[in-house]
Amino acid sequence: RTKAANLGYGSAMHKALELANRQFIETNTLANLDQVLVYYRQALEKELMNETDFNRWLEKGQEALKIYYHQRLVDAAAVPLQAERGFYSVYLNDVRLTGKVDRVEWVDQAKKWVRVIDYKTGKPRTMNDILAMTKTSQKYLTETELQLPEAVRGPYKRQLLFYKILTDLDPSFPYQVQ
Repeated sequence: RTKAANLGYGSAMHKALELANRQFIETNTLANLDQVLVYYRQALEKELMNETDFNRWLEKGQEALKIYYHQRLVDAAAVPLQAERGFYSVYLNDVRLTGKVDRVEWVDQAKKWVRVIDYKTGKPRTMNDILAMTKTSQKYLTETELQLPEAVRGPYKRQLLFYKILTDLDPSFPYQVQ
């Protein structure tokens, strides 16, 4: 079964950013914007979609990447340490936890402080959206979720907390997530 076109868009965006990050990690040289756009186009071409969807998502992705490139990738302070970092041998008591983050970048190299990044291709979220404190975010909460303590309520917040748990418990990850 093929993916929906918007999911293909998300996959292609992730792949383009992964390749750009890997290039920086391996060569200490930032891919130029044209190269990032080539990575995106090549990844999008591998997704199964009709020509209309392809052209729509190609344009949307190129515009988003141009903005992201200038706002985030050229930021000298946001140096990638790892791209597509998997966590596979993490245990909480006898429960095995696994996951993958899209990017790990330095916050403070001397203190080994890092930030984990999980790319989202939807609209930008405010802190209140992440904390499920807006009316819009609350209307999407299920009855089960509404019964959770406020400290873990909201899917984006739980995802970030889960990444923190993964990084804290992984003995092969010698950094502290901030």
